[in-house]
Amino acid sequence: MFRENHLDHVDGADSAQRNAVLAIFQYRDGSIWAGTQASLTEMSKSLVEIVHFPGPSNLDFGTMYLDADNTLWVASRRLFKVRDGSRECVLAS
Repeated sequence: MFRENHLDHVDGADSAQRNAVLAIFQYRDGSIWAGTQASLTEMSKSLVEIVHFPGPSNLDFGTMYLDADNTLWVASRRLFKVRDGSRECVLAS
């Protein structure tokens, strides 16, 4: 929840999917991406979205990188690509 332009806490039905935060990344638009043991979560002033990927839920989303083409790369036991609302696994373990 945002209060006075600061993220205070996150509520929601998906809260069980958020475990220890392994990585935090601020996207160019100001949104915050948090990688946890079980999910990737995008948070903005108007949205909190759990980003779902196919496969096991214990992927340890621990590394994120934004390239020059505005593609967010997310590394876990697999490598994922997030761009313009699409998500895909580009390398499986």
